[in-house]
Amino acid sequence: MGRLVVAALLLIWGCVPLPGDEGQPCSAYGFCAPGLVCDAHDFCVEPLVDCEGGLCEKTEFTCGWFLGPKDIRAAAEMCQVDAGSYQLGQPPTQTEVSPTFYIDRFEVTNLRYRGFLTSLDQARQAEMLPACDPGDRGWSATPPFYEQRFAQHPVVCVTRRQAQAYCSWAGKLLPTGLQWEAAARGQDGRLYPWGDDDPAGDLANCQNSAGSEGYCNDVYPPDTCPGASGPTLCDDTAPIFDPDGEPTLPDGASPWKVLHMAGNVWEWTAGDSSPGMAQLRGGSWADFFGDLTVTVHREVSATDYRKTTVGFRCSYQE
Repeated sequence: MGRLVVAALLLIWGCVPLPGDEGQPCSAYGFCAPGLVCDAHDFCVEPLVDCEGGLCEKTEFTCGWFLGPKDIRAAAEMCQVDAGSYQLGQPPTQTEVSPTFYIDRFEVTNLRYRGFLTSLDQARQAEMLPACDPGDRGWSATPPFYEQRFAQHPVVCVTRRQAQAYCSWAGKLLPTGLQWEAAARGQDGRLYPWGDDDPAGDLANCQNSAGSEGYCNDVYPPDTCPGASGPTLCDDTAPIFDPDGEPTLPDGASPWKVLHMAGNVWEWTAGDSSPGMAQLRGGSWADFFGDLTVTVHREVSATDYRKTTVGFRCSYQE
């Protein structure tokens, strides 16, 4: 009876629907009943985590670190990046990175961002809504906000301020440029996250024009590329999980096992590179090889820049 009353009140107030119970699909907003989380297949499961001190560990995952409880789900897995001496910059220079920190293994997805958005009041929701140029894929101002097929794709068309707000809500921060490069490059001065070999279709999602010099996603699985203009061509972001719930492009991982740090989406970093300007890192699905190297960055407006090629991931430091 109590649940029926609550459901009626939610409908009257226009709030989110009741979340799913264990084993049931997550709600349209990515929520589950209290004590449950949404897994990679969008079903409600027990999180099986120990969240003492706010940092949650789930050791059966590759990296195993989460920050919760708002952002505990498979897609929110974090990888540890050890403090130490790194070869950073171009040409590589020995740089001390300290202390040890954690970084999201994947880009923040539409599904995760929607969890943040639906936690806000109406005015703040409008302020944090991703918005793309006319004709580009974007979000609507009303639920469910975006096409369900893009749930596990990186959220795009967010400003740096929106990315910072999400990370803060999740108990995290945007990584600095130094942290981002250390996580992508490791300690051996490599050119790409996976090493020095040029990008290939099993390593990164980049350049979207078949036959162009630098094209690299010619072998990317076609069934993970909604809206592709050809049978093996992504003209858009790649999802972070394939249809079987496994991470995409695992061979492109960095030495710290972080994925998609080359291609897919450019990623926001913290700190202004010059007055009013911020750094994007990593290249995107629409870029050639040169923009995917770990040292390349773009300077864009720190306040209002947004695009279908730009997303983000978060970091955490104890």
